[in-house]
Amino acid sequence: MKTRILRKTAFACFVLAVACQSVPAHASDLTGIVKDVCGRAIPGTKVTLSGRSGATFLALTDGTGRYVFAEIAPGAWTMVFDLVGFQKHHEDIQVMEPRASVERDVRLQQDFAQKESLTVSHSDPSIRYRKYSVHGTVTGPEGTPISNATVSFRVGDSTSLRTIPVTDVCATDELGRYYVSIWSPTSARWTLSVGVEGYAPYTRGDLEVSPDEPQAIEIRLQAR
Repeated sequence: MKTRILRKTAFACFVLAVACQSVPAHASDLTGIVKDVCGRAIPGTKVTLSGRSGATFLALTDGTGRYVFAEIAPGAWTMVFDLVGFQKHHEDIQVMEPRASVERDVRLQQDFAQKESLTVSHSDPSIRYRKYSVHGTVTGPEGTPISNATVSFRVGDSTSLRTIPVTDVCATDELGRYYVSIWSPTSARWTLSVGVEGYAPYTRGDLEVSPDEPQAIEIRLQAR
């Protein structure tokens, strides 16, 4: 009888030990938000998490751009963020604190080498929209990046684009980068404006932008 009891006890301890190994005692949650250079959330981004042990996990960002990896063991991990239209981004992270929620937000840069397909978004399917976009950096007189500058991109004649938004607005990131775009059924003249406290306003009107060809414009502001 004692032998049976000992065997059952030993088996129970073995099962408990295996269960404990499957969920590390010091596991942490890893989460964050994926945004573009303007700080806008990017849903549908594939996030791959890989550890030195060979363990690999996959997550997709939700509608708010958030990804979540639950119960990640302490150690060194590498995250890869991948989405069509954006440059693939690698992020190394050390999970150190036990039973903690580790936050890591990232911003993805647009991949201007990729061509986006034309879209049909109108009651008349014969009308096709093409993308007009401008990107670059905003700097001060000495070339220092300016963050949180408001960059506005709008069509010169709003009557030609009654069915779509005629303005796109971006707040530059910590490197001064911006990216603005508008889908339009017709070619148009465009206006690019920049405003930020402490600097003189910048406006470039009557701007020509080729459809489906992102145009780089570097902007240097003058101090007031």
